[in-house]
Amino acid sequence: MNELQQKLSKRRTYVEESGLKFESQPAAHEAVMGTPSSPYKTCAAPPKHCGVGVDFQAAISRRRATVDGDGETFESTPSVKTADAVASPALSMSPPGFVPKGGSADFKKVIDQQRATVDEGAKTFESLPAERTADCVSSIRSETMQVPLLAEKFQAQDAQDELTDADGTPHGADVDAEDDGDESDGASQAHADPEEPTKTVLTVTPARVSWLVGLSHPLAAEYHSDSFAIKDCEPVHLRLETLDGGCRLSVQAPEGVEQDLQVKLFVGKGWRKKAFRTWNGDSASIVEDFGTDLTHRNSILCGVIFKAKVARQV
Repeated sequence: MNELQQKLSKRRTYVEESGLKFESQPAAHEAVMGTPSSPYKTCAAPPKHCGVGVDFQAAISRRRATVDGDGETFESTPSVKTADAVASPALSMSPPGFVPKGGSADFKKVIDQQRATVDEGAKTFESLPAERTADCVSSIRSETMQVPLLAEKFQAQDAQDELTDADGTPHGADVDAEDDGDESDGASQAHADPEEPTKTVLTVTPARVSWLVGLSHPLAAEYHSDSFAIKDCEPVHLRLETLDGGCRLSVQAPEGVEQDLQVKLFVGKGWRKKAFRTWNGDSASIVEDFGTDLTHRNSILCGVIFKAKVARQV
C-alpha cells in the first residue's frame, strides 16, 4: 500500500467515527396528544436532546402532537357566536324593558323601536316655537321714527365734538379723513305710518346745526326751520325746497354775517366727503342743490357745519 492509500484510509476512519458521534439517532420519546380540556404545554415538557435509537416517525408524531395541542389552545372555536349584522339602538336610547340582543332581535321590532326613539327626540328638540308677531315696520321705525332717541344721538355727537375741539384742534380740520358720513340720515319711509308724521327738531351746537325735517304728504313747496344765530347775526334759519327728483337747502341770514365764513351744507348721508365752502358776507344766503328725492320719505336730516364755532341758539 502506497502512502496515498494510507492517508485516505486514515481520513475515512476519522470521518466515520465523527459521523457516529455527531449524527447519532435521537433518543426515544413518547408522543403525547393534547385535548381541549388539558392542552399539551410545550413549555412544561421541553424536547430532550437527540439520542441514539429515536425513530424519525416518532419525532414527526411528537411534532404533530405539539402543533395539535397549540391549535386547540389558541385556535379553539368560541362557545357563543354573536351575529352583528342586525343594527340595534344604543342602550341609552332604548326605553327600559326592551333591549335587543344581537342575532335574536326581530327586524320589525327594531324599526318600530327606532322610529319611536326618533319621534320622542323630535318632540323634545324640535318643538314648535312660541307664537310671535312679526312686525317689519317696527324695525324700520325703531331708529328713525323715534325723535327723542335721535335727538339724544346728535346731542351726544355734539358733546363729543366739543371735547375734540377743546384740545385746540379746529373743528372739522381733519373731518374729511375720518369717515364718509354714511351713517343714518334720519330719514324714514313715507308708507311706514302716515298717521304719525315725524316732528321737526332743530339741534344747535357751536360748530353744527342739525335739522330733522318732518315731511308732509303731499310735499310742501318749502320748509323753514326755527331761528338760530351766527355769532351776533340773528335771526338765521334754514330753508328746504322740494324740487323734481331732488331738493335745495339754503341758509337765510340778515345783513352782517361774518366775512369769509367756512361752511358746508348737507342733506342725508355722505356729508363728511364734502368740502367746506366760503360764505361771502356780502350775500344774505348760501344755497346748494342735492339729488336726494323726498317723495317717499317721512323725514330727512339736513343742516350746516361750520369750520369755526360760531353758531348758538336764540
